[in-house]
Amino acid sequence: MNTQNEKILTILPNLSKKKGFFSLRRDNYTLVVTEQRLIFARLSKALYKKQIADVKAIMEKNKKNKVGFLSSMADRMTAYSNWFQRYYDMSIEEIISETSDNIVIEKSDIITLKVLQFMEVNEDSFQGKTRTPLLIIKTKTDKYKFVFSNNYNSAGIKILEHWH
Repeated sequence: MNTQNEKILTILPNLSKKKGFFSLRRDNYTLVVTEQRLIFARLSKALYKKQIADVKAIMEKNKKNKVGFLSSMADRMTAYSNWFQRYYDMSIEEIISETSDNIVIEKSDIITLKVLQFMEVNEDSFQGKTRTPLLIIKTKTDKYKFVFSNNYNSAGIKILEHWH
């Protein structure tokens, strides 16, 4: 497939997919939505280490430049939360081949694509349940379920809902 002119429509970070015995473990992904396919880029251990190294480099730079504590903390938080933005600077081939665990789903292979809202207990606070989007994709050969994090991009989800 020619990916040279394929455009990225939106990027949705912080999706997880249950795995393993009793589905107790999760793999984390960033969803790259292009005109022709969905690319679930897995955050592997190696990429996680690179992300941490990038944040440490920012910390060292701030320390060297004597940046204040609050500004330095804001820089670190921004670096973590915006790390997925690097996919906009990569080619489609680079994104697909970044890790061997990436999942690529061609638009033509999708039978159904649904984004549902479901209630999930928020374990980090005592505020009870929160609404979290669930992405369910059924293809000709597989069925996938991904859960979005609580800080999801609602505009990006709208693009995804109307994509198929």
